[in-house]
Amino acid sequence: MFAGRRVVSPGVAGGVALTGLIRSAVARLGESRKIQLRLHPSDAASVEAAGDGGPLAGVAIARVEIRPDPTLSPGDCIVDGEQGTVDGRVATRLEEVRRILTRALAEEEGAR
Repeated sequence: MFAGRRVVSPGVAGGVALTGLIRSAVARLGESRKIQLRLHPSDAASVEAAGDGGPLAGVAIARVEIRPDPTLSPGDCIVDGEQGTVDGRVATRLEEVRRILTRALAEEEGAR
């Protein structure tokens, strides 16, 4: 699972991975007029400092509230909107990778 952590950990690619995660999470919420973006405090500060050129550049939404959340690890992100919540924590992404690999291995074993 160490290799999986390296694949999904935003620390590997720095802010680029977090930017992609934020954009993907916001897109999954659809047409929300208000979004609350919960990030580790250091990530929240970076996103706020980036301003209009940061991860939220070009995102068509009315209002984004960036909220530092000390319960999250660096690289984690939870996005709340009118349509629901997108959990972008590293642990959640690792679990998804594990589920996909387990299913693929089971299908492969069944085909033999």
